[in-house]
Amino acid sequence: RTQDFVDDIEPLLQYEKENKKTKEFLVQPYVLKPNGNVFDEIRNFFIDGKWAYSVYTDGVDYEGFWEQPAGKLKEACKQLAMRTYKEVQKVNKWEGKPIDSLVNRIDIGVVPDKSKKEGWRIFVNEIEPQMTTWLGRYCPFVIQDKVGEACVKQARQMLRASLAAKRKLPGSSEHLRKLLGVLDQRLGPLP
Repeated sequence: RTQDFVDDIEPLLQYEKENKKTKEFLVQPYVLKPNGNVFDEIRNFFIDGKWAYSVYTDGVDYEGFWEQPAGKLKEACKQLAMRTYKEVQKVNKWEGKPIDSLVNRIDIGVVPDKSKKEGWRIFVNEIEPQMTTWLGRYCPFVIQDKVGEACVKQARQMLRASLAAKRKLPGSSEHLRKLLGVLDQRLGPLP
C-alpha cells in the first residue's frame, strides 16, 4: 500500500538500487473499491495502432469478464486509452523509425465514486506490450483474422525497414526484396 512507503521508504530505495539500469519506473497508489475489493478494469485492445475493442474484467472474479457494452463508461475509458496510446506511439520504434505496435493493451482502472458526476473515476492502470496482451479468453469474438492480417502487414513493414537499414538478415537482400515484391503483388502496396 502507498502508506507502507510513506511510513518506510527504504524498500522502495532498495528496489531502485537493485534495478539501477532502469531509467524510470511507475509507483501507483494502492486502490480499492469502497467495498474493499480490488478495482475493476476496462481492458482496451489496440491492433496495428488502432483501437479495436474493450473488455470489462472484474477485480475479484477471474471468470467475470465480457465485452464492455456501449455507454459513457466505455467511451470515457476508450478516450483515456487512446490518449495513452499516443504516448506509446512516441517510443515504439523499429530501426529507429516509428511503427505501430502489433497488439497493445491499455488497462483502465474503474472505481465507484459517488462524489463524481458519473458515479465512477478512471485511471490508467497498465500499459501492456505485445507479448503480454494476447489473452484469448478476454476476446468474446473471433479476432484471429484481424490480428493475422496485422501480423503480415507488420512483418512486411519491419522487413522493409531492416533492409533499408542494411541490417544483416538471413538470406540475400535481393531474394528478400523479391519475396516482398510478390507480397506487394498479392496484397497490394503498404499504406
